[in-house]
Amino acid sequence: MFCIAVCDDDAVFCTTTEAIIKKNYPGSEVSTAVFLTGEKLCEVMEKGAYFDLILLDIELGSTSGVSVGKSLREWMNNQRTRIIFISSKTEYAMELFQVHPFDFLVKPVDEKKLISDIDVLLKTVETENRCYECRSGGEHLRVSYGDIAYFESRGRKLTVHTREGKFDAYDRLDDVQTDAPEGFVRIHKSYLVNDLYIRRWNPGEVEMVTGETLSISESRRKAVREYLMTKGNR
Repeated sequence: MFCIAVCDDDAVFCTTTEAIIKKNYPGSEVSTAVFLTGEKLCEVMEKGAYFDLILLDIELGSTSGVSVGKSLREWMNNQRTRIIFISSKTEYAMELFQVHPFDFLVKPVDEKKLISDIDVLLKTVETENRCYECRSGGEHLRVSYGDIAYFESRGRKLTVHTREGKFDAYDRLDDVQTDAPEGFVRIHKSYLVNDLYIRRWNPGEVEMVTGETLSISESRRKAVREYLMTKGNR
């Protein structure tokens, strides 16, 4: 089940958008929930509700969509839920980048573009639900790629950094890169990074939401910049 939250203080927009989603996904593959305030959305998520995608209005009255996004990414430590920001204005691009949105749509929302985004995310989530499998010590481990922030290689040692901690694995970074799903970018001979966990970046390094700062090798800077710019302006 792919779960979508529609959060907008315009009840007509919420009803119309929910109807569009249900029309295009008439089966049980996609579910929707509507929230007229950012506070209510945060409240249910704090209690354990999970959404694969939030369609989030930027102007939400007493709070803003950007504030809701920051709460999701930082306070709730949720990097997996995708956010598509929605607004009648267009001047938010740089401000929104810090919460890693999947897209930005201008009202009135184009139905074909919205459904195209959802189709992409359905495939992406299916891919992310794949697991990385490895030997660690005397155990065989399976970890969802979506829970992995980055892989680190030091000599013959590979360390897997996850949301919950890290562990060493018997594997080669080149082989991991070959098998990893879309969304993992090689920024250095020693680092393969899940772009969902990048908080901010500059030409020489990325800052991860887990707190680490990782170097981008000079030979990879152009490719990494083009990749991250494409992700940030999708």
